[in-house]
Amino acid sequence: MEVDENLMDICENNVNFDVVQEEKVSDIVREIREREILHWNYRGLNRLPQELIKYGSHIQELYLKENQMEELPEKLHKDLPFLTNLYLTRNCLTSVPGDLQRLTCLTVLDLSRHKQLIKI
Repeated sequence: MEVDENLMDICENNVNFDVVQEEKVSDIVREIREREILHWNYRGLNRLPQELIKYGSHIQELYLKENQMEELPEKLHKDLPFLTNLYLTRNCLTSVPGDLQRLTCLTVLDLSRHKQLIKI
């Protein structure tokens, strides 16, 4: 039985795409697992990556300057309990979750240069 060559190319490209996606995820997870300080400035993020929530409970410092963060997740104190420094300069936040105060290790919270931030 002959297999259409175009079909084989499509299947191979899909497999390659999955591998590339898996490698990207692995890179993010690896970075999170290997570090206590994450410098994620200028990455165009509009939310915290799920990988950070899932694997980042040990993270102490998080730099998210000049991204496009629109909101922070609730229960951040449970996901990132050892967070001491959180830098969110120049993002798109309009408010911050009330339970942010439950981050008991947090000593630095930088919310500067938010034109739309109306509720803290």
